Amino acid sequence: MDIRCPVTGVSYRDQARRSIKKNSHGLGESNMTRIKEDIIRDVMSKIALDRNTAGHLVESVLRNIKDTLASGDGVMISGFGEFKVKHKRARRGRNPKTKIEYEISERTVVTFHTSKVFRREMNQD
Repeated sequence: MDIRCPVTGVSYRDQARRSIKKNSHGLGESNMTRIKEDIIRDVMSKIALDRNTAGHLVESVLRNIKDTLASGDGVMISGFGEFKVKHKRARRGRNPKTKIEYEISERTVVTFHTSKVFRREMNQD
């Protein structure tokens, strides 16, 4: 259930999505970021599940991906892409404005690379 603004009658969620500024490429609302709720709604309509079940399904998939990445393993989804866990060593950094050097600590990051199939689909005219 969306909560609506008493003045405009538009849901707060829609207002927030409309307030997204145009990016440097001039793309506006047609290039909006999808949120988890949008994915749950799509699952509900495409598989004919109730909201609760669709929510649990989406949460379960995302939890599985997060747990796998947290354990240090990668996740490859055929036709979509691959999430990889990379360990970055400590290194020296420098603030370009002040020229002050500092230590950048060792850290673990997650990277994503699209599959060739997905890349071809994205670049079709």
